[in-house]
Amino acid sequence: MPAAAADKKQDDADRLICKRFVETGSLVRAKKQCFTRAQWDEIAASQRAGWEKTRDELTGKSLGGP
Repeated sequence: MPAAAADKKQDDADRLICKRFVETGSLVRAKKQCFTRAQWDEIAASQRAGWEKTRDELTGKSLGGP
């Protein structure tokens, strides 16, 4: 049974997921982006790292601050 669970998890990671994002400055124009679950997770991790870096720079943590 564990092999079946691993196969299902792999299938979920390979499944294509599409999201629509409204373009800045437009109320109706949207852009559709399609990636696998694994790719969406990688994008989210990259964005999170960028936000944390910006936060740390603004709060002085990267400069040896409190």
